[in-house]
Amino acid sequence: MLHDALTIAGDAYRDANRRRSVVFFLLFIAVLQVAVFALYGDISLGIEDKLLKDSGMAMVMVVGLFSALTAAFQIPRELRERTAMTLFAKPMGRESYILGKVIGVGGLALRNMIIVALGVLWVLNMKGLPKFGEFSVAYLQSFLLSFAAAVDLVALSVLLSLFFTEGAVVLLSIITYFVGNATFMLAVSDSGMAMVAKVFKYVLPSFFLLDIKSEAAAGLSVSPTYMCLSVAYGLAYAVALVALSMVLFRKRDL
Repeated sequence: MLHDALTIAGDAYRDANRRRSVVFFLLFIAVLQVAVFALYGDISLGIEDKLLKDSGMAMVMVVGLFSALTAAFQIPRELRERTAMTLFAKPMGRESYILGKVIGVGGLALRNMIIVALGVLWVLNMKGLPKFGEFSVAYLQSFLLSFAAAVDLVALSVLLSLFFTEGAVVLLSIITYFVGNATFMLAVSDSGMAMVAKVFKYVLPSFFLLDIKSEAAAGLSVSPTYMCLSVAYGLAYAVALVALSMVLFRKRDL
């Protein structure tokens, strides 16, 4: 199963990588990154250090999340055009197909995030910001949690792709991300939505727990315990979504 999954992962990676939109998006992020960083000296009002760091980590997260959404453009198309059926005709199960898509798109997201993350570090180092070494630790922690969030979004997109079209998958994934980001804060608030948010907090992925950009920008690294628990939570949620996708896909008539 693992060998078949890795074969499909390679195909998924190459398919997503061939999309010009991915390349153009990375170039856009790079240009935006340089432009914003260049302007911060004039518009930051004395807090250039924090703004530079916060925007840099935000760009890494955005690239990871958008890369994860490329899964939405593979499975619906392959099922609609029935190209996936040729794989199932071989001794290759549907479980390998699902796992391969998650690994392939997750690998693409990781590569894109590393490219942007290194670019951010280079710019920050060239700017000569103070306490750069201390920030690097917090930056690495933020990167790892952002990647865990991207993996969750990949798994979610794959699950939704089994039943919805490309546009619907992208829309539902984005909505889930924002709702999953807000439910944790709403659940502990005094608003009328607190009870509803408490229910959704245990159903939707809590992307809020995987976002430490503000802490990292302030030079505050989180504890190893928080890191381990948060990464374990993110990966466990992704595994649960992949397992659910396998079960539902196995029962679906094609």
